[in-house]
Amino acid sequence: MSGMATMPVDGKGERMKIGSSAGQAGMSEMRAARRAWVFAPLGMGVFLLAACGGSDDRPRPDGGARCLLAADCDDAIACTVDTCNVAGLCEHSALDALCPTGQSCSATSGCRAGSACTANADCDDTIDCTFDSCGVGGVCSHMPLDRLCAGAGETCDVAMGCRRTGCASDADCNDMIACTVDMCAVGNVCMNTPLDSLCTGDEVCGRTGCFTPMPCTVAADCDDGNFCNGEEVCDPEFGCQPSPAPRDCNDRDPCTTETCDTVSDSCVFTCDDTDTICVMCPEAPIDYNGTFSIAPPPTQNCAFGMVNYNISTMRFTYVGGILQVMAGSFTLTQPGPTSPTGPMGGSFDVSYQVTGGCTETYRLVGMFSDANTFTGTWTSTYVETDGISCTLSGCAPITVAVTGTRAP
Repeated sequence: MSGMATMPVDGKGERMKIGSSAGQAGMSEMRAARRAWVFAPLGMGVFLLAACGGSDDRPRPDGGARCLLAADCDDAIACTVDTCNVAGLCEHSALDALCPTGQSCSATSGCRAGSACTANADCDDTIDCTFDSCGVGGVCSHMPLDRLCAGAGETCDVAMGCRRTGCASDADCNDMIACTVDMCAVGNVCMNTPLDSLCTGDEVCGRTGCFTPMPCTVAADCDDGNFCNGEEVCDPEFGCQPSPAPRDCNDRDPCTTETCDTVSDSCVFTCDDTDTICVMCPEAPIDYNGTFSIAPPPTQNCAFGMVNYNISTMRFTYVGGILQVMAGSFTLTQPGPTSPTGPMGGSFDVSYQVTGGCTETYRLVGMFSDANTFTGTWTSTYVETDGISCTLSGCAPITVAVTGTRAP
């Protein structure tokens, strides 16, 4: 506030309280007097309140006398808390805790023995819009009556008196947005209606004023192609907006681990049996299909070069229930029945045999530790069937421990 400004007081004067001792005999004639109050700035945020024509300590219809400080509101009743509210009006709150044990506090008469009332006057709460009465059993009641409030939009609060809860005029509803029509409607409720006609050109009226709509109409127009970062939003005023949160893949199952796969654009759920309430997860089938580098490579050269191999890679394929391993010129096999994707448990046992005077058997037995790695044993054995061929060939049995790693 700069300079000097005046503010009219509501001027409703005093009202005799329904339910007070004077009110029992009949309502006294209401006084009406209008006064003007002057506010002058004193330093930072402090204002001097003075009345034209002298002090004004008379009761107000909306609670208490005029005040600047709580000290101005001392009612000389020891059990009330006296305060000066933001409207510059005194308020007096009765507090039983300030009375001796067994006594209660009356805002008008102070501490008294017991809590029971004997007359309506004992129940005066100093709130002008409540009907105070002493009921059956000596219990006070305070009924709020909105009709005793004179201001537009005011209602009666049993603790604070008359308070405005809505608008009184269209000016009270100004939302500071130029393209809305602001009005105080029935029931003292503000209505702010946007009107595009108050904007210029192709602009429309939104929650912050006139704006030019951005080029999107539905969320699909804003899709950035990333499934895992959530669903983008089309705001009619500000256009495409990022998703407020990443994609929620939580299936609320304590026995699964959830991840979001940006390649397949889907949520992936993996069995997790670490929680004691979960049943043991089934073994995941191994993907046997692929080429694996072998180290060290099994090597042998005998039978005058008829047996000659150096196996540095092996090709695994699973077709028609049969696992096949291409190892150099050998095709080692392991027939089914097995799982739809290969032998269960990651283990395998494939072999290849050449019959004749010297029966040759080539065998690989191993176990996959994961989809990309296995360990195993390569063996070559030669069994004499004609009594001389194996001896003449010079081929001796070998055993080699190998590791297979999926080739890129």
